[in-house]
Amino acid sequence: MSLTKQPAGNVTVTAALGSGDADVSVSNGGTLTFTPTNWDQPQTVTLSAAEDDFDNDAGAATIVCSAVGGVEPIANVEVTATEVDDDFALTIVAENGSVIRTPDRALYDSGAVVELTPTADAGYHFVDWSGDATGSEVPVSVAIDSTKSVTANFEANDVELSVSETSVSVPEGGVAAFDVSLTDQPSADVTVTVAHGSGDADVSVSNGGTLTFTPLDWDQPQTVTLSAAEDDLDAEAGSATIVCSASGGVDAVANVEVTANEVDDDFALTITAENGSVIRSPAHTLY
Repeated sequence: MSLTKQPAGNVTVTAALGSGDADVSVSNGGTLTFTPTNWDQPQTVTLSAAEDDFDNDAGAATIVCSAVGGVEPIANVEVTATEVDDDFALTIVAENGSVIRTPDRALYDSGAVVELTPTADAGYHFVDWSGDATGSEVPVSVAIDSTKSVTANFEANDVELSVSETSVSVPEGGVAAFDVSLTDQPSADVTVTVAHGSGDADVSVSNGGTLTFTPLDWDQPQTVTLSAAEDDLDAEAGSATIVCSASGGVDAVANVEVTANEVDDDFALTITAENGSVIRSPAHTLY
């Protein structure tokens, strides 16, 4: 700052905040004195902007320079000081999951590094980052030098039915069992229905016809019990298809089939008698 003309006497100039952003202040050169000798030699006024971590608004302030002394009144001069804010927001978008940020703040100083760790909701898994972070690294670090936005992308798990056996033997008049579970965590309860699909009508589901798997117990096997009715009229070992079907969760789950082979316990007794006969007691076709 300087004067435009030589004054008749000393002139004292005061530089002070007039209005606007209170974070801006005169830190040096608030009072300057110009004499008839040094009137044209510039003197420096230094402004400061306080660190403010609570907002990222770039405010402005009016600095008023006023003078007293000399012969005639001197008009004030105003300088506009625009604050350049170094606080930036980091926006996180996460659907079907969440993201932990470390450190966790509303605003970050320029130069800060934020670590992001994704957590998927039940039934989903983390895929990758997009926006101001890319790739699938976990955790990922984001350097703050401006306002940033990062999206964490999640996808539904590929849930399928799993059975311990795809073929079981069921003794006539007895039972056999197999276990059912899910291959991955579902987003919601999944109901599995186990029923006779086709084939030997003597084979049926005697227990475990309806199973419920939750996001907490999806990987804990549940047992299905099959029964084969006693049939004294034939000695054929039939088979049946048991169909396991699921409903619930996010995506459709394919059916799984189990083959139940009946082990028949009825046997024929053939009698051969030449030049005579044989009486059998009891007299049955099958035993």
